[in-house]
Amino acid sequence: MDKYHSHQAIPEGFTAPVKDFTTAIETKNLVMPFEDGHTLTFPDFVIKKGEKVAIVGDSGSGKSTLVHLLMGNMRNYEGDIFIEQANYRDVTIQSLQDIIALIRQEAYVFHESLADNLKIGRDIPDKLFDQTLKTSLVDSFARDRLETVFDDNFSGGQKARLSIARELMGDKPILIMDESTANLDKQTAFQIEQNILSNPTLTVIMITHHLYDESRDLLDQIIQL
Repeated sequence: MDKYHSHQAIPEGFTAPVKDFTTAIETKNLVMPFEDGHTLTFPDFVIKKGEKVAIVGDSGSGKSTLVHLLMGNMRNYEGDIFIEQANYRDVTIQSLQDIIALIRQEAYVFHESLADNLKIGRDIPDKLFDQTLKTSLVDSFARDRLETVFDDNFSGGQKARLSIARELMGDKPILIMDESTANLDKQTAFQIEQNILSNPTLTVIMITHHLYDESRDLLDQIIQL
């Protein structure tokens, strides 16, 4: 849990914190070069507060790289990324992590109680806790087992839902879903996506190689890589 809460070291010169998200994330002429000479060129886009966006593309198109860029984990790119009109090159990684939640495809569950796995030491208001269990469909299998210690006794789909709930409980204004419903059956995946995409205040960026037709109507834009 100490590792989960830890932030990366802030490089010298990166001192501008982003304290909230009220306007937009924007990219301009964004290119990621690699040591082997290969480059990834990304389209310019603007994601406004509250928008629901899918970023789609084939394997190797740069979806995972874009996640690292948006999380501030890669700094050697060309072009610009802006958030709240501040250039990413000046923004601290810690402040980005404070406002951006990332749900990965690989779900990790600690050898702790389900309640501890969800709260990870945070003081979560009861209303948010209960609502998140419903949004992530965790309440269907864990409501009466919150004090049960995890002992690798949940399915991959259940662990994925726990991982989704954990990030939603952070109550951050931006949510990046990196193939986070890929290990769920279609009905469960769509229900969770619908629950999340229906939140009017949450800015959602879905990274996916497979976009369900049912989810398209809930999106404001689809960005093709």
